[in-house]
Amino acid sequence: MEEGDESISGDVFELRRDETRLGILRALAENLHENPEDPGMAFAELRTAVGRRDSGNFNYHLDKLLGQFVTDTGDGYRLAAAGMKVVSAIVAGTYEEHDPMGPVELEDPCPVCGASMDASYEDGLLEVRCSRDHRFRNGLPPRAVEERSLSELVDLLTVKTHQDLERIVEGICPNCYAPIDWDVDVTELVGVPEVSTRCRRCGTHAEVPLSAARLTQPDVVAFYADHDVDVRRKPPWAPVLWNAVTVEVDGEDPLRLSVTVHLEGDELVATVDGSLDVLEVDR
Repeated sequence: MEEGDESISGDVFELRRDETRLGILRALAENLHENPEDPGMAFAELRTAVGRRDSGNFNYHLDKLLGQFVTDTGDGYRLAAAGMKVVSAIVAGTYEEHDPMGPVELEDPCPVCGASMDASYEDGLLEVRCSRDHRFRNGLPPRAVEERSLSELVDLLTVKTHQDLERIVEGICPNCYAPIDWDVDVTELVGVPEVSTRCRRCGTHAEVPLSAARLTQPDVVAFYADHDVDVRRKPPWAPVLWNAVTVEVDGEDPLRLSVTVHLEGDELVATVDGSLDVLEVDR
């Protein structure tokens, strides 16, 4: 993980134990919500909102937040980007715990082996897996789990995974937003139409079905829609997105792949390069 992210992550735990500093961030966040056009707060106003009488002690804690989490604009104090990230993480319950949920059996079979699949949630991770250990997973903060059933969490996982995959295909890490360099090894494409990469900054590992490289293309979305499939609502493990896809290597220098979707006797072929960019779509 990048050094700056480690600092933010470590300081979140410190902030959760420090009532004054956490109160400062919450007060600034609330003021931003209520006064988006003028989110700055004067020192006295901020101290009153936090409920601290000792000006010297309050100034000490505020000074510890300045620079990374809080910005002094000269006209008042406001949340910096890192401060907003901390508040969002705390509100979402990212660093809290939630009782395990599941497993519950899902309707779709495993796209790799055909076995039944079930979903379970534990330690901030929603996992869909089959008895032969083929699995799909993504993180969801505990507050996202509150007031949702496990089936509703699977729907949420579908939305989040599609969003993450779209960033990854575009060469953006879904966690730290660092650039991701694709270097597809054609040997990875033997047997399973999936490629993988790892973020060099934070270490996030991503396994990407090649079908995901095409799901934002209008021609591809329309092709699925013509066969009554809404790709936005289908999880990445759905057989119609996985088993209906074949991959052929058209050239290795430069890399060119033909990713073909087969539905009800109809075909769509997308030509993809080594960066997962779609070069053309034929139908």
